[in-house]
Amino acid sequence: MIVLGIESTCDETAASLVEDGRRLLSNVISTSVKEQALYGGVVPEIASRRHCEFISATVKKALLDAGKTMDDVDAVAVTYGPGLVGALLQVYPNTTFTEMFCPDWEQDVILLSHMGESNPKLAQWKPLISDCPFNYNSCGDTTAMYNCLRKGKAVYVNLAPMQDHFTLIVSDVEMLDEGLERGAYRHSTQGWMKPCKPLPQFLKEFSLAGGTHHSALVYDANIEEIKAFGTMMGFEVIEIK
Repeated sequence: MIVLGIESTCDETAASLVEDGRRLLSNVISTSVKEQALYGGVVPEIASRRHCEFISATVKKALLDAGKTMDDVDAVAVTYGPGLVGALLQVYPNTTFTEMFCPDWEQDVILLSHMGESNPKLAQWKPLISDCPFNYNSCGDTTAMYNCLRKGKAVYVNLAPMQDHFTLIVSDVEMLDEGLERGAYRHSTQGWMKPCKPLPQFLKEFSLAGGTHHSALVYDANIEEIKAFGTMMGFEVIEIK
C-alpha cells in the first residue's frame, strides 16, 4: 500500500510517499523559513500563501522522486489546518487576517486589529508603510503596512480546533467607518465590526462554539459558499445569525 502524505501545518509544505507504512519512497520539503526569519518567527498569513503556491509542485516532485504517479497511490493523508486565510484568498481576494481586539459595549461594536498584517485591497485610505522597532530578537527593526479597514458588508470566519475535529464559525457582519473622520487608524491596522446581533449575545455564542482569536474577515462573500466549503472539509459548521 502506498500513501501520499501532505504536511502544511506551519511554515513548511511537505509531501512524501510511504510504502506499507515503513518504507520511505520520497520526501520533499518546500520551506519559507528564510522569509519567516525576517519577522522573527512564523507569520500565519505568509505561511498559508506559500502553501498555496508550493503544494502542487511539491506533490509532483515527491511522485517523480518515488518513480510513481497518482495512479499508484492508494491513499492520501493530509493535515488540514491552519491555511484558512490562504484557502479563502483563492476564491475571495478581499480577505484579510484579523482578530477581535476589544468590545465597545456602549456602541455595540468590536474593534478588529492584528499588528501590521492586512490586505491592502481592503484599505480605507492608501496604506502607510512604516519602519517599526522590533526588540524581540536580533533581527533588527522591521517594516509594517498600516491602514484602516474600509466599511462594508463582510463575513467573519473562524476555524476553531476542538478535541477531535475542527469547527468553522461564520457570521455576517458590517464594517463601519467609526473613527475615520479623526484619522484614528493611520498608524495601525484596525476597524470596527458591527455583529449581526447584540454584542453580548454574539460573543456568548462565539465563545460557546469554541471561537478563537485568530480569524479571517472576508468582504464581498457568500456565506453559504463558505459554509459549503466547511462541510466539504469535514468541519462542524456553526453560523451565528
